[in-house]
Amino acid sequence: MRTVAATLLTLTAACAFPEQGDSQADGALAEGDGTGIAYDERDAWLDGCTFTQGYWKNHYDGAGAPGNNRDRPWPIDEDTELCGRTWLATFDVAPRGDAFFILAHQYLAASLNVAAGATAPADVASALDQAEPLLADCVVADGERARALELAALLDAFNNGVVGPGHCGDAPPAEEPGCDGEVCQGGDEPPADDGCAGEVCDGDAGADGDGDPELPPFG
Repeated sequence: MRTVAATLLTLTAACAFPEQGDSQADGALAEGDGTGIAYDERDAWLDGCTFTQGYWKNHYDGAGAPGNNRDRPWPIDEDTELCGRTWLATFDVAPRGDAFFILAHQYLAASLNVAAGATAPADVASALDQAEPLLADCVVADGERARALELAALLDAFNNGVVGPGHCGDAPPAEEPGCDGEVCQGGDEPPADDGCAGEVCDGDAGADGDGDPELPPFG
């Protein structure tokens, strides 16, 4: 198992700003020892967007039945340790107001998102850097609580797509194919050549100036 110190070093490098679309082709995160953690090819289309901590908590190697949509390896080894717990086990600890776990959950999720290909804006990358020494102490002192919660809030915004590249699945809907000209509803006229059903208007006044919609041509 990797220690938190080794992981923090790796994540500091991972949070550098890559060129747009310059994620590793095989989805692997380069580890300090030269090995990589393969990221499932089924997730390739998700490169660049972010997931919440709830996603990472419930989607990992071995989650549920083999081959289901929850059985997806992380881009970082799930057995990586933070203060004596694996990252996966850390997600399972209910914060109950504990600033350490509130920050840890958002930090781990943001780190996994960055490792999976999401580009962190400058303020998010800075928040990750500032969170590292707080988490390395394994407890958040009373005097650091407000700052820890502030960092957690920013990382939460990143994980939820409020800032940064956006949450996975929040892409705008694809535009529907357009029609040539205005399409009027109703009538039994044949469809226009462009495939749009109904009458095709030729403008507010109509081609002959009577204000009625013109019929599409046959053939």
